[in-house]
Amino acid sequence: MSGNTIPKNVDDRLVTVKDPVILEYDEAELRELHAAVRDPNFRIFTDRQTITVFNNEIFVRGTDIQEIFSQLGVDEPTHAFYLGRELAKAKLAITLGKTYRQEGALNWGYLTPPDDVKSEHVKLTQRSRRRGSGEAGKRERGAAGQRGSGAVGPAADE
Repeated sequence: MSGNTIPKNVDDRLVTVKDPVILEYDEAELRELHAAVRDPNFRIFTDRQTITVFNNEIFVRGTDIQEIFSQLGVDEPTHAFYLGRELAKAKLAITLGKTYRQEGALNWGYLTPPDDVKSEHVKLTQRSRRRGSGEAGKRERGAAGQRGSGAVGPAADE
């Protein structure tokens, strides 16, 4: 850099710690999304301070990932592992000033590996607490075989 001139072709991909802009939703927007959710899969969102997790039955906001997890009522080990990993990544994103995308890598500029689209996913569908009998119960049990987390956080809107 010579004489106060910024080098050519430099952009935010060189930034590896903080994102220039963090994609975030306020609580009112998230509650509106929550009202539209009809399945038991958890959606995870962050803003600059808070993690929000919700599905068709629960809406939890907080900063302590262990406290958030304890309110989710997850008992299936693979789903618990997945949510624990995503909550830890969400907390890291908040701590480092980065945008969190559920099931996506944090953006580290040129250092970010592409998301692995070919990886095998575990069945992540949370069982509904309102499981009933009859046709509605059959539909819920049939949906349990689908890949979980239909919405992947803020990136789903893009």
